[in-house]
Amino acid sequence: MKLKPRFTYPKFFITLSLTLLVLGAGFWAHRARPFSHFVEMDRDGNEKGELSPKLLQAWFNRGRRSPDNHPAAFYRLRALDQKSRLPLARPVYQGGGSAMSFRALSVPPSGPSCDWTELGPAPENDSFYGNISGRVVSLALDLTHDPTGNTLYLGAAYGGVWKSTNALAASPTFLPISDQTQSLAMGSLALDTSVNPPIIYEGTGELNMAGDSYYGAGILNSTNGGANWTLVSTANGGTIPFLGLACSKILVDPSSPATVLAAMGFACCHDGVTNLNQGIYRSTDSGASWTQISTVNGGGQAIAGHSFTDVIYDGSATFYAAVRFQGVYKSTDHGLSWTQLSSPFPSGTAPSLTNFARATLAFRGGTIWCLVSDSSENPSAPTGADTGLSQSIDGGNTWTAVSLPVVSGGNVFDSGFGGQGTYDQYVAAPPGTTSLLVAGIDLFFASTVNGTSTSWTNLTNVYSGNPASHPDQHAIAFSGASTWIIGNDGGVWTTANAGGAFKDINNNLGTIQFYGIDADPSKSGAFLGGTQDNGTPYTNGGVSWTEVAGGDGGYVGVNSAILGQFYGENFGIGLYRVDNFGSGFATVIDKTFSPISTDNAAILVPFKVIPGSNPQVVYGTSRVWRGPGNASNGAGWVTISNFLTGSNSGSINSLGVAPSNSNFIYATTDDGAATPTYQVYSNGGGGTWNNISTGLPTTNPLVGIAVDPMTPAKAYVGVMGFVGSLGTGHVYQTSNGGGSWTDITGNLPDAPVNAIVVDPQASGDIYVATDVGVFATQNVNGGGTNWARMGTLLPDSTVLDLKMSVTCPRVIVAGTHGRGAWSICPLSGNGPCPSPTATPTPVINYSAAPPVLFPNPYPDPKSPGVPPRLLVTLSSVSDIKVRIFTEGGRKVRDENFPQVAVGPTTLTLDLKDNWGTSLANSLYYVAVDTSKDHYILKLLVLR
Repeated sequence: MKLKPRFTYPKFFITLSLTLLVLGAGFWAHRARPFSHFVEMDRDGNEKGELSPKLLQAWFNRGRRSPDNHPAAFYRLRALDQKSRLPLARPVYQGGGSAMSFRALSVPPSGPSCDWTELGPAPENDSFYGNISGRVVSLALDLTHDPTGNTLYLGAAYGGVWKSTNALAASPTFLPISDQTQSLAMGSLALDTSVNPPIIYEGTGELNMAGDSYYGAGILNSTNGGANWTLVSTANGGTIPFLGLACSKILVDPSSPATVLAAMGFACCHDGVTNLNQGIYRSTDSGASWTQISTVNGGGQAIAGHSFTDVIYDGSATFYAAVRFQGVYKSTDHGLSWTQLSSPFPSGTAPSLTNFARATLAFRGGTIWCLVSDSSENPSAPTGADTGLSQSIDGGNTWTAVSLPVVSGGNVFDSGFGGQGTYDQYVAAPPGTTSLLVAGIDLFFASTVNGTSTSWTNLTNVYSGNPASHPDQHAIAFSGASTWIIGNDGGVWTTANAGGAFKDINNNLGTIQFYGIDADPSKSGAFLGGTQDNGTPYTNGGVSWTEVAGGDGGYVGVNSAILGQFYGENFGIGLYRVDNFGSGFATVIDKTFSPISTDNAAILVPFKVIPGSNPQVVYGTSRVWRGPGNASNGAGWVTISNFLTGSNSGSINSLGVAPSNSNFIYATTDDGAATPTYQVYSNGGGGTWNNISTGLPTTNPLVGIAVDPMTPAKAYVGVMGFVGSLGTGHVYQTSNGGGSWTDITGNLPDAPVNAIVVDPQASGDIYVATDVGVFATQNVNGGGTNWARMGTLLPDSTVLDLKMSVTCPRVIVAGTHGRGAWSICPLSGNGPCPSPTATPTPVINYSAAPPVLFPNPYPDPKSPGVPPRLLVTLSSVSDIKVRIFTEGGRKVRDENFPQVAVGPTTLTLDLKDNWGTSLANSLYYVAVDTSKDHYILKLLVLR
């Protein structure tokens, strides 16, 4: 999860074709990739020691824990089952544009409907790294049935299994083949190619020890190419659950394909998982059942309960395994029993908790290599005789040191910005060669191994001016001596000349891991989001997205009053602004700006943009801040609360700002204690903040505050974690500003709630994003607590954020943490999108004259500051209804003029939206309706 550094290398500009709406005609804007002012941090947000390296893990894990001694994964599987039993909430618009009745959810009425549509990024374009996708953690080639090396299977961190049959082609394509399985959290892939189609084994749960590594559900296998999958979630006849574990390696025994080994350890959120469940598991019936290998040679040191970080096969029925904190083991009986080898440190130092935190292995021609990270995530060298890389030519009885690459300012796991050797590492020996590869941030190559005189070449140069690939290497597969495929935090790359050149093959991989998502209000189909290690990408339509700010992205926001103005963040305190769809870039709050920088804060800091020509931003550290979005480096920012938890040790988890009164703000907090308490505060529209947590659970994080669009005192809050029962504890509503709360969870599955959306056009329609999908309820204002699942096509990946677009057609956009962004129509709406025309078009015309709108454009240079007027001439007394739409069809203003008299009348238009915000500079369409007539006029706002 390495963040890309900014201003440490020359960044070259690219162009993006972007259509801007001006007077109904498009033109092409040349767009430069902005620089980010944010410095490099490691995957846990560790900025050269300034932030705790465990902050990301704490942030991600906090709301995914079990309430008891059952694994959290147990509750997630149960929630998936609960989800499958809910009725569907397909959005179907009936005659007149009204939404379907919620009572008809179980059998949606006939007529037009929509389900989830994938938005991408597929791929995301980075001006530095090319086409990128999400973290790839495992690769497997079927060279038996396809010796060309084109048939490739890959596992994405939380994006499931993908398959390509033309991986080495000029434009390869991939197909997801496990979207609806019980877990998309990938650990390791393996193929049994002794049959056709090969049996695909997927060890779920990611053991890369990333802050956002997700636990698994067990071991999946498919015998028909991924069309169907079978989950095995227990071992030893059902007495040992795999739930909550992660798989570092799954390996088919080539000499006995029915025998499969799986190396299991911890990922995140492992409440209820006993240490004893870790270890090596063995199947002799092609994965139908599994047995934990618990002892060495029937009576030696126990290996059950220890995390296996790698397993390799030597080609002659012998296996080697790396065991965290213990060292290297060997099996000569197909994995049935294991013997501990001598210390892999040439100094003879015994492996321990600190010096053997993660190790990976390679084998070729009788030589074993062992690459080791210590607990500080740097190459492990307990004495001067050790380097972190060693080799053995006698089956592991003795070991000699091999030098590691020399990296300026760091090491193979570091590159000068903090170690992460337990996150990205491998050692590999290309077949048919004398070369060796070691991987961490970069991939390094040695043509021959020559002990401590081994010479290395950096093949990827990820932080140079001419990178060959994305940082953070996780996986490699060989189709020959010089044809390799590598997987990293940016997706998958190939080389046909042993690393002389790499080509990304992320053409259509949709595996981006979003943290935050939002919709561009200026154009239908335009979105942006903050991602894990792949910055903040934007799309103005289609599945290809372009990164507008780099590093790890976080939450995002838009200013609907200024076209193309977006806000985003990296980890920790700091806020940036992107102008004109990416051609401009500014730091709003710098990480070093005092006194904000002295505040404690969550690793992703919540913020809300208050739209306007001079936008304001509400920002939550351990206090609530408010300041101008157009500021530079914190100028004009002030605190509007004290430390809400009483000290600077806690942090704010989420913010809610009332759309109808931006002074009415809600905040949820984490007090930072060892056993944290989570609470909700509100300022009630004034300056005094009150704790309004009475009636809410306070032992799980409270997040996703959503405020009713028209009523500031009406709000909703979500509860993360698992509560252990159905129908309580995940969504609460207040109608009196937090004076009291009502649990409206109803039949919602028991899973962490991450975000809530209130439909601004139908405040009784509520949508929630959870770890098991998106759900909706209607008539919540009438006490309704019946929930339905939204659509059927959304992959079962965690949905971390949810927003509703304001363009027409309106859609809900979901940001998943591994399968990109998806959209679906909301339940309610205003029917078909309006179709404005370029000239006034009467539908029924009995008036003496069509209406005239002047000045146009606004403001009139001859009468500055004078609002536009509408001249109407009526033949009979009539009510007049005026509606203003954006060019994309989004309604922003309703005005009613009752009982207008006969003859010419001048009406003054208020150019603010329905929530009081001045309309941004743009082209608008004005619909004028009388009792007999319907006209559409143009209005250009250019202040």
